[in-house]
Amino acid sequence: MKQQSHKQPAGRRPKTDGDTRAAILAAARRVFAQHGLDGASVREVAETAKVNNAMIYYHFKDK
Repeated sequence: MKQQSHKQPAGRRPKTDGDTRAAILAAARRVFAQHGLDGASVREVAETAKVNNAMIYYHFKDK
């Protein structure tokens, strides 16, 4: 079984809580527009926002 890494993807990462939240919202809009609510995944939103899944749940209760 492959162990998943909890590292953030390489690239520009948000600097502050406000930046992180804004990046997540922008990423979610893109992912939801592309896949719809049911087809969007938290993982894809996190990757698009360049944060880890924990940051999604820190800022938002659920999808």
